[in-house]
This record gives sequence, C-alpha cells and structure tokens, in this order.
Amino acid sequence: MKILLVEDDKRLRKLIHDILKKEGYQVIEAGDGSEALKIFFEEREIELVILDIMLPLFNGIEVLSQIRKYSEVPVIMLTALGGEQDEIKGLNTGANDYISKPFSYEVLVARVNAIMRKKIKENESIINEGDIQVNQLTYEVKVAEETVDLNRKEYQLLIYLIMNKKSVL
Repeated sequence: MKILLVEDDKRLRKLIHDILKKEGYQVIEAGDGSEALKIFFEEREIELVILDIMLPLFNGIEVLSQIRKYSEVPVIMLTALGGEQDEIKGLNTGANDYISKPFSYEVLVARVNAIMRKKIKENESIINEGDIQVNQLTYEVKVAEETVDLNRKEYQLLIYLIMNKKSVL
C-alpha cells in the first residue's frame, strides 16, 4: 500500500518514513506542496496522504484543496498548528483526520492502520462483473453507470448469481 508523506522537516520525514516502512507500507516522500502535487498526480495507486500544513510553495490546505478536486483518497493532516480553528479548517477542506505535533508515533500508526483497514473493507465490498457494479456496503447496484433499484430478493439473487458465475444454475 502506497502512502504519500508530505513533510518539509527532513528528519521528521525520515523518521515517519522508517516507522511506516517497518509497518509494511510503501512510502513516497515530498518536501513541499508543489512536489507533493506533482507526485500525487503522476504516481498511481496512492492510497493515503499524510500532509503537513506548513509547507513551502503551496501550504497543506492548498494541496488538500487540489487533491479533493480530483480524488477522495484519505488524507491525514499532520501539523504544528494545534488550534481548534486550524483543525476545523483542515477537516472542512476534506481531511479525514488531523494529528497535532508533537504526537505519539503509536497514535500515528494506529490511525494510518485504521484508515487502511476501512479502505480495504470498502474495496472488498464492491463487486464488478462486466457492466454491473454492486456495492455490498450500500446495497447499490449500477448497470453501465446507471443506478438500478432492486428489491431485497432481487438483490440477493443477483449476488448469488455473480458469486456462482462459473456454475450451472
């Protein structure tokens, strides 16, 4: 799983990188907002962004705003700005979590793991079969990107047929 770590403090960035790598994550580093946006839009399969607010070139809120225009990738704000208004601004801009410095590395790892578990569960809950997409968390069914209303029995039958697609029924 790929994590984009955006932090201008080189020592802190290296420390967080090493901790996340030890947890089994692939970490891509950026030292400023411009580099972060470049990497985010060039690199595929980034599953989480850990983003400092006070960055050179573009600050973290500007980077988050640009990311949110194109993606719903989870973002954890990591910052020395611990005020309530700063936290509210980060969350209202689209951050999924907000951690104030100084912080416990165990808390950071626990929050990263929690977001990744949720992401894995969401990915596993979506079934794609041809033009049919079924979201098992929301019970939403789409055929060729158009939502289809099914009653409970129709939905259960569709799931059964998809799960047994290689069997004669």
